[in-house]
Amino acid sequence: MKALISVSNKDGLLEFARGLIELGYEIHATDGTASFLEGLDVRRLSEITGIYSRNIKTLHPEIFKMIYDGSFKVIVVNLYEDEMDVGGVALLRAGIKNYRNVLVVCDPGDYKKVLEKLRFGVDENFKLDLAIKALKYIIDYDMRFLDMLKENRKYREI
Repeated sequence: MKALISVSNKDGLLEFARGLIELGYEIHATDGTASFLEGLDVRRLSEITGIYSRNIKTLHPEIFKMIYDGSFKVIVVNLYEDEMDVGGVALLRAGIKNYRNVLVVCDPGDYKKVLEKLRFGVDENFKLDLAIKALKYIIDYDMRFLDMLKENRKYREI
């Protein structure tokens, strides 16, 4: 079983990653996340993709293939707060589309509950609840950037 982790907010991540490993998950992470989890057995996504550029490493067909074919059973992604995140949104959307086979986790506040469910059984409703939460997270995120772009236009017109 594999988990993909790419997060900007690392609150609670170390404990969560340890819990996943204890449950038998092989963790694959983006470089920054993998560095944060140094000392744990974590593989870098760049080992799969061969891409080391910060901006495009998650936008690789092999990563999406692994999401759609169920190789990644858990996807943990939260997005940059200070710049528009493209790869993270794409990963979340791919997980949401395949929510029946993939747990999509975007909120560090859910880590304990996710570990509990993974230990004792994940039901369809829990998967759907996480997928809905992730889609709302993306929508709110996109709306924030939409507002910023609109504001930018207003200032340019003055």
